[in-house]
Amino acid sequence: MNKRIQSIDIARGIAMISIMLGHLGAEKINRIVFTYHLPIFYVLSGYFINEKMDRWTFIKKKFQHLIIPYFVICLMIVVFSIPISKIQGMPVSEQLSRWILASLYAAGDDYMFPFAIPKIGAIWFLWATFWGEVCLKMIAGWKKWVQIPFVLGIFSVCCYTSKIIWLPLSIQAGGCALLYMYIGYLIKQCMPYIPKKIPFVYKALFTFIAFGIWIAMIRHFTSFWLVHCDIGHGWPDILGSLCGCYILLLVSMGIEKTSKSLTTFLSWTGKYSLLFLALHIFELNLFSWSRIWFHVFHTDLTDIQYLWFRIFGKAIWIYGMLFFLYRRKWVRRVFCYQPTDWKKS
Repeated sequence: MNKRIQSIDIARGIAMISIMLGHLGAEKINRIVFTYHLPIFYVLSGYFINEKMDRWTFIKKKFQHLIIPYFVICLMIVVFSIPISKIQGMPVSEQLSRWILASLYAAGDDYMFPFAIPKIGAIWFLWATFWGEVCLKMIAGWKKWVQIPFVLGIFSVCCYTSKIIWLPLSIQAGGCALLYMYIGYLIKQCMPYIPKKIPFVYKALFTFIAFGIWIAMIRHFTSFWLVHCDIGHGWPDILGSLCGCYILLLVSMGIEKTSKSLTTFLSWTGKYSLLFLALHIFELNLFSWSRIWFHVFHTDLTDIQYLWFRIFGKAIWIYGMLFFLYRRKWVRRVFCYQPTDWKKS
């Protein structure tokens, strides 16, 4: 069994919480979290890709780890949309059709051209990760002079075609993911050539420059939506997002060294990030937080009250269900978690 690296799990935990915060629709939050929350997952996927496993076994495992959970999550959304639609007074057949089509198309957002495509929401990320990792595995044995133009070509084609038509199963988003995964893959290959002992002044200078580039991206943020293959300012934003990932990893290592309780909480979140995402997409698609507020408090609410209510509501739902479900045998099987805790369930 591979030993988990706590700082990496902490980074995943922070990124997953950031994904939840990014769906609040708060512009000031979005211009920060969108710069790193998906890129870090993609970079880490490329860095830790299994180069020894044969390609077809790799594809099979990735299908089990990503696509089977995707359809299980979609099935749960479809099933629970029936009673929730009745409670909310919405046409059941209409909602069923919507969620079934959304599940099959796997788009992260709604599209109206060239035909109506309903979004499935944040779990488009699973299909994009699948395509990116499979493509990276297929080219891993190629020469660098072939790999680099291939990756850049796939990335460019996906960004261009996304403005014309959105293809099913988030294929184009997978092309964007591939670029970040390949960067992570290159970083891993370069690690043996990087001196283990680098003078502090050089580390500090590099970190200062990276932090400055990341802050510049945040200050000049216009759009950076990998769900749409929208890269905002182009290559400067790609560089800025990579710098944001680097700062996140530094913060994660700092947390691991200084706070045992925060390390435990965030690394646990990162370890079960896929289940976290499943619970988040369930409430994001089916819960109406404004209705819940009104039924509980019977009053209108200000924007800031609604923001904090949703943050606490989402956190209570996700972590409550996460703690209840993560040791269940069927959950661990579906999400491909190690069976070490089954006897305690």
